[in-house]
Amino acid sequence: MKPTNKHAIVIGGSLGGLFTGIMLRSIGWEVDIYERSPHNFDSRGGGIVLQPDVIKVFQRAGISYQEPLGVVAHERYYLNRYGSIAQPMAMRQVLTSWNLLYSSMRRHFPSEYYHQETSCKSRGWGTMRTEIMRSLSMNHKNCLFRSERSESQFVIIKSRY
Repeated sequence: MKPTNKHAIVIGGSLGGLFTGIMLRSIGWEVDIYERSPHNFDSRGGGIVLQPDVIKVFQRAGISYQEPLGVVAHERYYLNRYGSIAQPMAMRQVLTSWNLLYSSMRRHFPSEYYHQETSCKSRGWGTMRTEIMRSLSMNHKNCLFRSERSESQFVIIKSRY
């Protein structure tokens, strides 16, 4: 995709932030993701039902993955309050893990544009980060930020997940 001369700063580097950053990059945006945790998100455990939109995002963005992305379940069981099966229901779903989705996306997103707390401090981006956080603390979910280094504007997106 041809560059658009647009730049987004995504606050939050978990699943939501990575999805946002990857999709914006797929349409030509320059994207920096800032994550406040200094730790890698290598193990969050949770199981996830893989939605068809996730596969579409992976394909559109060119994220490589190995089939299958999870385990196929053909039925869902609803339990009663005693733990017995109250009702089986035919429902094909792919069950995957948070770790698999996160690691696939994290490998795809360039490391030089993914800034964790420790890398922000070591590269001297404290002023920029302070300004970003000040803008976000004014309860703006999305806002514009004018860089001190250039006249270009950035879109700031705060990810909740």
